[in-house]
Amino acid sequence: MSDHHDPIGDILKTLDSLPDYSEEQAHTLLSAMAARGVDPSGALAQLYAWLGAAQKADAPNISDTHIVIFLAAYADISPLSAIANFQEALRKGATATNLLCVDGGLGLRVLDLASQHPYTLGDFDAARFAATIAFGTEAAAAGGSVLCISDGAFGNEAFALSVVAALHPKAYSAAEAKVPEPLQNAVAQLRDTVEDDAAPLDYASALAGPDVAGAIGAVMGARATGQALVFDGMAALAAYAVLRAISPSHVQHCRFAGANTDLEQVVAEILDLMPILSGASGTGPGSSSALAWRQMKAACDLAGLRAPKPSVA
Repeated sequence: MSDHHDPIGDILKTLDSLPDYSEEQAHTLLSAMAARGVDPSGALAQLYAWLGAAQKADAPNISDTHIVIFLAAYADISPLSAIANFQEALRKGATATNLLCVDGGLGLRVLDLASQHPYTLGDFDAARFAATIAFGTEAAAAGGSVLCISDGAFGNEAFALSVVAALHPKAYSAAEAKVPEPLQNAVAQLRDTVEDDAAPLDYASALAGPDVAGAIGAVMGARATGQALVFDGMAALAAYAVLRAISPSHVQHCRFAGANTDLEQVVAEILDLMPILSGASGTGPGSSSALAWRQMKAACDLAGLRAPKPSVA
């Protein structure tokens, strides 16, 4: 009997074993919204139905929402002092995301993926990649109703974008002119290191760093625990692209909050994502998710509407 262990195969098996997203629940909730006089095709009704389908809940809620920010660094690229300063600002409650979380009563925590030991291309073998995904599932371990993820992996743009470009070459080519030229060149160099016909998880393990692997784990953890997942940031965009390329069903419980930067808006276009928020917030990692929470709250508030009384002829 062979002792060969296949970490990538184990991830795929875990993905296949995760609970289904309930399309039936979404239809039921849209019908309920229509009975309250709310247009079921409207953005808030759609958001409410998505929450219920992701949570498999008759009364979806956002009362226990957590934002998790992954920290990671890339050798010779990431400004380590900026990452350290960002982490310290989060600890002191001095970021826009802190303010928004306090205002909305949201939880906020950091998962540090060895940011003091910057990632170098080629550091991941299959086992380490899978272990980082497993660690990323800890983002969902606290439970709750909604999990939001983002990243403070400054300098990850080329790595995350190279994964997206490899998985969506036609859409990337169409949008490439919107990407700054130095970043275009870096993405091209990274893509040249991987075979064109690689599988999605192989692209991710070869091109992306721990922030992307951690985000993949968080998406899986949210699905396993019945939490809706909202995301912003380059790492989560790349993670979404990887899991959707394996099967669109793996990301039905996910919604893109909105872009923090112009580059994230371009990546959202490549992935044909409809954000909860329009426009780049420009207020830092996790802030788009915190702002999107307010939209989700409005959607849940609509469920309190009474059905309109029938008109009397």
